[in-house]
Amino acid sequence: FSPSRYKSLRLLFSSTSKTCCGSMKISLGLAWFLSFLYFGPRLVSSRKVRLTYINGIATHMEHMEEGEKEITKIFGEPCLFCYNPTSQSHVEDTVGWLGDITQAGTQKLGRITEEVNSLVNHLREALATVGKRGCVVHIAHSQGALITSLACKLLTPEEMSRMEILAFGGAATIRKSAEMPFRRCINYYSVNDPILFVAPSASQYLRSGRVVGDAEEEFCFLAPRLGDPIADHDILGPTYNQALQWEGARFRREHRSLGYKVIHPTYLLLVAFHERFHQLIVAILGSLLRVVLATVLWGKTQVDLLVSFVRSWVIRPAMFLFMICLEAIRTWITGQEKYELVVREKVPQPISVSKEGPTRES
Repeated sequence: FSPSRYKSLRLLFSSTSKTCCGSMKISLGLAWFLSFLYFGPRLVSSRKVRLTYINGIATHMEHMEEGEKEITKIFGEPCLFCYNPTSQSHVEDTVGWLGDITQAGTQKLGRITEEVNSLVNHLREALATVGKRGCVVHIAHSQGALITSLACKLLTPEEMSRMEILAFGGAATIRKSAEMPFRRCINYYSVNDPILFVAPSASQYLRSGRVVGDAEEEFCFLAPRLGDPIADHDILGPTYNQALQWEGARFRREHRSLGYKVIHPTYLLLVAFHERFHQLIVAILGSLLRVVLATVLWGKTQVDLLVSFVRSWVIRPAMFLFMICLEAIRTWITGQEKYELVVREKVPQPISVSKEGPTRES
């Protein structure tokens, strides 16, 4: 081949290879994007699981929404709550509180109320959503545990086998049995919780001395964090919140897919790296800004000193010399000097006496 033809072929091969590489990159990127759209939700999402929650007495809707947000944050899964309405018109309504206590007393005697039927429908909807191989993790607090125990009696054993019950300060203890074959069931109680007076099985278990058991135990008693029985009974208080944190960690460990377990730590690592990088950039920019500001202030100070020096030692002497020269020129031109006339008062001269007679000194 001639050198010119060889050069032309080399340019043609180079352009063709670049075009092929570009097309391959585009194809791979498109294939990755389409595969992510198809497999991404299946890889990242958890297996079929739903998180539900029912509250206790004297809980208003704003309190319920606050609890829903906190539980969602702890478990990393949207919490679907079944609201157990209160008879209170406001937080300090004592008559309404007594109405809630009366209702709980009738439920303790086995009465099926509207709240029980509402929870049954709520749980069945969640079970239908997760399917036969799914799981419903149900959180119940105070009277909510009592309502849950009555609602579970209306469910089939197959439905209960796909449920996990997490009871916190429950007015009724919920335990696995042949009639109630839950996948998992645990009752958390603070040792100073006043609800233990209406939960005899929990009190008996506490008196037995087995306050902390293994993973298969159905009771877990917690040391109070505040020392106030009412405050320690709150599900969002520090006593039961620590148990929620344990269950949230277990939920993410047990009910998340392998893809989530791999991707989520990577995501958290990237978030931590981003935060650290952001802090580093802010620190660097802050240091640079401080240096720039210090330099500007120092420069301003030096300029002020220079201006003061020039004004005192250059401009004023120059102006003085200029005025002297100007006066000298004026005198040279006019031949007269400029004087200021000073008017003095004539003071009488003292009279001296001599032989020739009195004279006035001049």
